[in-house]
Amino acid sequence: MDIILYIIKYTFVVAIGAELLYILWSIIKLALDKAQVAQATTAPVEE
Repeated sequence: MDIILYIIKYTFVVAIGAELLYILWSIIKLALDKAQVAQATTAPVEE
C-alpha cells in the first residue's frame, strides 16, 4: 500500500470538504445578513 498516495488522496478530500463548508457558510452568512437588513428596513420605527 502506497502511503504517500493515501496521504495525498486524504489531504485532497479534506481540502475539498473544507472548501465546500466555507462556500456553504458564506451563503448562509449572506442570507442571514440580507434577512437582518430586510427585517431592519421593514420593521416599523418606534420612538
